[in-house]
Amino acid sequence: MGKLNTGGVLAAQLPINGAEPLYRIIAEVTAQPMWGLQNGEKEVNEALSSDEYFDILSVCSCNFSLWETVYYHNMPTHQALLEWVRGTRLRPYLAKMDKASAAAFEKVILDRVMQIYPIRRNGEIVLRFRRLFLLQKNKEMFFQYRRLAVFFRIRKCKKCRCKLPIRQQLFTNYTSSCEYNKTKQY
Repeated sequence: MGKLNTGGVLAAQLPINGAEPLYRIIAEVTAQPMWGLQNGEKEVNEALSSDEYFDILSVCSCNFSLWETVYYHNMPTHQALLEWVRGTRLRPYLAKMDKASAAAFEKVILDRVMQIYPIRRNGEIVLRFRRLFLLQKNKEMFFQYRRLAVFFRIRKCKKCRCKLPIRQQLFTNYTSSCEYNKTKQY
């Protein structure tokens, strides 16, 4: 929010697919010792929960909107689901395997996908793709920054031991309420 001009708007959309069976299957299969991926770097691109984003935004502003949308992607086959994630979620894992291991790895995932995703009446498979959207308008920058500083960082006055906010780069003219430090700028 500190990069926005007064009246500016922050807009973002985030995939929140961690609970989708396809992504859970991938996490479970990559955790199996037979693939040798335990010691390597895991592909992690999970978002926080909607409640966590709400809490973060509520500290920054009282003027925000947060909502979820689910897109239904019609896939012609179960193999198309695998293709959907091959160039993204599976890419770092497949890069560590030879062709035979990669084919076996994909087959295990595909077999599990076929068990979980039913073929619909029209012959297609549906992939639910959840997204979290947020909009936040920057109205009173100084007030928002002051709330952030007080919320996140507190220190004690050396003389009277009252609690003081630590100076942040977010603002420069916050005066302490401490009688001893009344004239100091933090």
